[in-house]
Amino acid sequence: MDIAVVKSSGEITDRKVNLTSEVFGIEPNDHAIWLDVKSFFG
Repeated sequence: MDIAVVKSSGEITDRKVNLTSEVFGIEPNDHAIWLDVKSFFG
C-alpha cells in the first residue's frame, strides 16, 4: 500500500511510502484501543 507523504502545511509531496498490508491493512479493534486509552488516562 503506497501512501503519499504530506508536509506539515498540508501540501502533498512527490514522495510515497510503502506500508505493508500485514501491519497497516488490518481492521482496528475498537475495544482494545478503548482499553489502552482508558489505562493511560486512568
